[in-house]
Amino acid sequence: MTHFIPLTGTPFLLGVVGHYNFVRIHQSLRITPAMAAGVTKTLWSLTDMVRVIEDWEAARSLKISGETMVG
Repeated sequence: MTHFIPLTGTPFLLGVVGHYNFVRIHQSLRITPAMAAGVTKTLWSLTDMVRVIEDWEAARSLKISGETMVG
């Protein structure tokens, strides 16, 4: 039996998509797709991606629990 795990909205998917668009410099563009699209002007590091994913997870868990996030 094959088990299917939906990856939509998971930290794994955010990491893969984020790395592809914000961290990895593409050979044909010579910049990241996010930079080419004007979303960001700087090249992100993996540390930046981890921070975004951690912030997303914290906001999501607070939303689920009904608490409010403080500063």
